[in-house]
Amino acid sequence: MTLQFHLFSRISSCLALTLATVGVRRCSCFKNKFKLSSSKATVPKTSSSCHQSAAVLKTSCTCHHQEQLYHKQVPVVIIKLPKSGIPSDLVIGVFTMAETDKKFITQAMMLSMILVGAYGNGEIVQDSFGLCPRGQVSGGQQMGVVSGRSKVDCLTRCSQLAGCVGVNVCPSDLDEGVTCTLMSDHSPSGCNNLITAESPLCRFVQKNARPEPPEFCQNGGTQIGNQCVCPMQYSGTTCNRLVRDCEEVYANGYNTGQYNGVFNIQPIPATLPFQVLCNFEWGIGITYALLRNSIYDFNKNWTELRDGFGDPSSFNFFVGLENLHHLLNQAEYEVHVYFVYPEDETMSLGSAFYNNVTVGPEAEYYSLTYDSFFSVSERPADDGFEGGLPLLFSAQGQDTNGCASLSAVPGWYGPGCVTNNGLFASPMTWSTGGAMRSLDELEFIVERTSAFYE
Repeated sequence: MTLQFHLFSRISSCLALTLATVGVRRCSCFKNKFKLSSSKATVPKTSSSCHQSAAVLKTSCTCHHQEQLYHKQVPVVIIKLPKSGIPSDLVIGVFTMAETDKKFITQAMMLSMILVGAYGNGEIVQDSFGLCPRGQVSGGQQMGVVSGRSKVDCLTRCSQLAGCVGVNVCPSDLDEGVTCTLMSDHSPSGCNNLITAESPLCRFVQKNARPEPPEFCQNGGTQIGNQCVCPMQYSGTTCNRLVRDCEEVYANGYNTGQYNGVFNIQPIPATLPFQVLCNFEWGIGITYALLRNSIYDFNKNWTELRDGFGDPSSFNFFVGLENLHHLLNQAEYEVHVYFVYPEDETMSLGSAFYNNVTVGPEAEYYSLTYDSFFSVSERPADDGFEGGLPLLFSAQGQDTNGCASLSAVPGWYGPGCVTNNGLFASPMTWSTGGAMRSLDELEFIVERTSAFYE
């Protein structure tokens, strides 16, 4: 039997909008971070919600509060195409996007490469602008006033002029467009030293300093504007390192199921890369750490379980305790466990979800901790790692607490050798409804939910 899960069914009140093939989302979100991990997930109630624009980043809404000045970043890519019959400036604008979320801008840059390649030797300019609060504008030196259809036109014009440091954008008195007052001086930088605008709808948008272009792009990366666009296997400012997990592959723009497969990854502390299976079909990049069918024997000794074994493209694979430690300790991760009960059971599917899971180093017996657990009614399961945190790993050759000898099965055990799972038993087992049930197949996957700890 093959696992057929819609792994990341989510609910959201956000309305998606697409601009020039670059995904942009706007939403109203709650002040507290909330997870949208299943079709039955609920949003925690809070006393207040954010009504400003918010960027949807992975599975949470990140609110942009008005009191946080100079907070929104507006990347603009300008493609200058020389051939006749082609618009002289094709602009791709991405709005209400967090500056650190490079996935969308990478997609825009990839589109830029395609367009420039199609229409001849063109020039690509990348700028970003900081949006200040409405009702405040710069009183600095002006370099000219132009009209535009929208804020995009204002930013495009400013990006084209080397001396432009920002633009005051106001509604036009003549039509539905805007008036763009291009500024050649504004100091100090940011949203300080602004003056009250004549209209509460006006605002100052400051052009950020362009970053220095990378000296060169490594490992087959392509320099576009001021950044390197990396091949799927690499990341970093100059594509100088391997990706650290499957989410980095997804962020490089390889974000559809056609790229599913085995990748070499190298988390921050790891000295050597290792292979994992990646899946990009669900709006994120998920990393498979364990895939098992019960016909395969996972009752291994400490060394085998530490180093990992099997083929990541099959249901006979474990990434290894040492690699799992490196992977889960470079950022915050969720662990999702999906399994199939034997066909003669009345309930065929089960799932368990864990927030902020960590695995300690070998010196701490690969101790496992997590912040919270939940399951869903359609695929119920008990907390398989319940039993008093941290759970310590025990196996033949390093019987940490005597539990591997007592149960004749390696695994994570709590005080008194309590465990609610048999990930490495034959057959596999997991607690559901207070009783241990045998399993046919199991997926143990991880999903990054924060930036890397750097």
